[in-house]
Amino acid sequence: MPRTAYTYAVRGTASVSGVALVSSYTAAAAVVTIPSAPALLPVGQGSQDSLVVSWTAPAGQLSPITGYVLERSLTGTDGWTTLPTTGLLTSLTDTGLAFLTTYHYRVATVTAVGQSAWSAIQSATTGLAAPATATAAASTTAAEVTVTWTAVPTVTAYEVARSDGASFVPPGSSLTATSAGLTFVDPTVVHGSTYTYAVRALVGPTSSGWATTNPVTTIPTAPSGLVVTATATSVNATANLAWTADPAATGYVVQRSTDAAFTAPVAVTAIDMATASDLGLAFVTTYYYRVAAVNPTGQSAWSASSSVTTPLGQPSAFTATDTGYRFIDRTRRDVVLGHWSPNFDHTGIALDLNVVYPIDRLEELASRGVIGAVAPRHVSFAGNQPDDVATIRLDSGPAAAAALRDDGVDVVLLTPV
Repeated sequence: MPRTAYTYAVRGTASVSGVALVSSYTAAAAVVTIPSAPALLPVGQGSQDSLVVSWTAPAGQLSPITGYVLERSLTGTDGWTTLPTTGLLTSLTDTGLAFLTTYHYRVATVTAVGQSAWSAIQSATTGLAAPATATAAASTTAAEVTVTWTAVPTVTAYEVARSDGASFVPPGSSLTATSAGLTFVDPTVVHGSTYTYAVRALVGPTSSGWATTNPVTTIPTAPSGLVVTATATSVNATANLAWTADPAATGYVVQRSTDAAFTAPVAVTAIDMATASDLGLAFVTTYYYRVAAVNPTGQSAWSASSSVTTPLGQPSAFTATDTGYRFIDRTRRDVVLGHWSPNFDHTGIALDLNVVYPIDRLEELASRGVIGAVAPRHVSFAGNQPDDVATIRLDSGPAAAAALRDDGVDVVLLTPV
């Protein structure tokens, strides 16, 4: 029997002339049999390509245990391979195994006397490896996420799942199982939302563990509700923009154009949350605006455009009792009409400034040689003159005439408003 000590003695016997003779027993040393076999426990799953083999040391050995011999086989009957064990440790993780493969194990005890018989065989089947890496990338131009992963050898089918938020919570929501390729495009995401994906390999009914991607946030949705209004001072006009704020946006981009196709857009930089101001605009001009939201991923599509026509500038410098005059530079076209009355129709002037200030017509005459040249500056008088126009005759009129004479003016064209 194993783990048992025995002592033996020997004596001789003979018969001489019919007399039985028996010698004394010789002294003999005790001997110990080989140790008992360990109890091999059911083999456990490690990672997808490893198995955990454990056993229980046999108790009551008369010779101290010095180690174990562990063997593995693909058949359980032959082709046994010895695995490296460590001292008196009673567990080993067998790594680098083939996926979905059954392995058989047996173990024996070793003492100074020798090796025990083999334990009963225990068997287990490895799992399926998950992709080593999986990555998600949100599109910078559309509500779309692309998931890519590394191939698992011999695997041709994968399952992709998605969780809302910055972490994956199995099982997530299954999106697809594909029989080819290592890429999946998810077009069902919502603008400005965060998602995390996971991928696992499939072989028949067997699935691997999940390989989780990084979280991604999609681009924000295009702003809506864009409204543009315009105001004017005596110097220039301003367009004021407002739109519906997007909680997913970290900023906005605003463009202005003088045509609806935005063939030459200009960036508007004075942006504050969901409003913007575009300063220094020309009077009586139509401008088109559009807005896009941005976040760290990228920029949304452009909003529907909105247009506004700036008003005439407000009168300045001339007061209700002003009888003076102002000079207008020849190159200026952003001239403000100072005559404001509910009974005065500004339509013609708004369409063509030359109705009251024919500067373009004079330039055309000069270019054709009809007149010699156009004066470098022109004069505008306030309309609030007393009935006898004494101030113009005696004061502002002669002063303005002297200034024009100094400019070399020969002929003055008077245009009433």
